[in-house]
Amino acid sequence: MKKMMICSIVLICFFSSCLFAAFPVWQRLETEHTTIIFEERDSAYAFHVASFADETFEELSLLLNHSPKRKVPVILAGRTSFSNGYYSPFPSSLVLFITSPV
Repeated sequence: MKKMMICSIVLICFFSSCLFAAFPVWQRLETEHTTIIFEERDSAYAFHVASFADETFEELSLLLNHSPKRKVPVILAGRTSFSNGYYSPFPSSLVLFITSPV
C-alpha cells in the first residue's frame, strides 16, 4: 500500500511538471505609454516594437484627439501561423502576430 502511494505521488509530480512546462513564460517590457507582453524567445521583437511604440502612441493620440489614461497592452504572439494582428476593445489590448505568412 505504501509503495502504491509513493508511486502515485511520483506520477502526479511528473505529469504536473510536464503540464506546466507546456505553458510559455511571459515577459513584460514597459515604455512610457505601453506595456509589451511577450515570450522570452521573442524578446528581440519586443525591443523593436518598444523602439517606436511611444512615438506611434503620441501620433495616434493627436490624430484621434484622445489619450488613454492607462498604458496600452501590446501582446506579441509568436506561436501562430497567422500574420498581422488585431485590436480588442474589451479588454483593451493590441495583439500582434510576429510570424510571417507562408
